[in-house]
Amino acid sequence: MEIANRTLAVDVIAASTYWPGTIRGGRKNPPDPVDLTVLPPFFNEVLHDLPWWNRDWKVSHVGPGLPVEIGSDHHGHLSRFGEVSVPGTVGSGGDESLPFVAKVGVCG
Repeated sequence: MEIANRTLAVDVIAASTYWPGTIRGGRKNPPDPVDLTVLPPFFNEVLHDLPWWNRDWKVSHVGPGLPVEIGSDHHGHLSRFGEVSVPGTVGSGGDESLPFVAKVGVCG
């Protein structure tokens, strides 16, 4: 998978789609925890590509994503697009930290 000229590693996809407590297909999604520590470096890399982002600020912590599915008007399709909100915190290395939410679009 490639987004904005960036290939997503399997572990980043797994961490982005780790939604504990969410029921999909009659089963808890996913049944086993995944490694969320791969997300802060991924989000930091994405943020550092933004010209307005202060590079002193880094994502220091993330939690499991919270999915929102957007229904499809097409017959036979349950969902055409979804969005995952990944909560966390950012900080500049000092005592100050602020809430952070990454919105990740999922298609297909």
